[in-house]
Amino acid sequence: MQMSKPIEKLLFAALLGVLMLGMLGGCSIQEDIVRLDMRLASLESTQAELKETAARAETENSQLRTRFAEIQAGMDALRAELNRVRGRVEETQYALDEKLAKANSEAELARLEARVRQIEAYLDLQPGEAPRPEPALGRGEAAAPVPGSAAELPETPEALYQAAKRDFDRGAYEAARNGFQQFLERYPKDPNADNARFWLGETYYREQWYEKAILEYQEVIENYPDGNKVPASLLKQGLAFFNLGDKGNARLILKELIRKYPDSNEAKIARQKIKGMN
Repeated sequence: MQMSKPIEKLLFAALLGVLMLGMLGGCSIQEDIVRLDMRLASLESTQAELKETAARAETENSQLRTRFAEIQAGMDALRAELNRVRGRVEETQYALDEKLAKANSEAELARLEARVRQIEAYLDLQPGEAPRPEPALGRGEAAAPVPGSAAELPETPEALYQAAKRDFDRGAYEAARNGFQQFLERYPKDPNADNARFWLGETYYREQWYEKAILEYQEVIENYPDGNKVPASLLKQGLAFFNLGDKGNARLILKELIRKYPDSNEAKIARQKIKGMN
């Protein structure tokens, strides 16, 4: 049975449409496959980069742990050295105190004898003669203060601090030391307490008592961590160790100063000093 021409044309058109749809569908699938391949390649590249980054991070962490361990060991050694220095200072201080006590007792006795002779001469007395009674004070009159008595000491924290600093500036280190010690005993919580402790260390440093200077600088570092004298104390502590011939601890402290206060003037000096050690 033969189909008519119009029906054949319709069937042919339908078959052609099916073939076209199949071809279009095949192209779409091919494009999807290409896109998936590209995404897979991108993910594989990203995964490789992440692996590389993780490997670098692990290496850096390992280096940091090693560096931290080295610093910790160095700080432990420094603390041990400070304890040894404290021991030597205490022994030296004890021996000095004994010598000074003996010398002071003899000097005090001589001073008192000289003072007695001076008073006797002032009162026109012969040695051993009783002094004439002093006239009674009238109403409202006050006795003159004895030279060197507490009445002559500065009455305010600022005055006492400035008096000690003036003694330091003119090179009277023993007088400055006594002044700063009195200031710290009387006013331990004063805003100038960290400065007083630093200048106390400086009196020892200027007189080349480096062990005692190191201990005073350490007091500043430990007790006043937020004060403005910590960088200077670290610098002078490092220089004191260097002057004692201990370059290892000197270098360690100066590096610690540079790490904590990299932009300070003390850090610039520390860098130059470390270069000179190499």
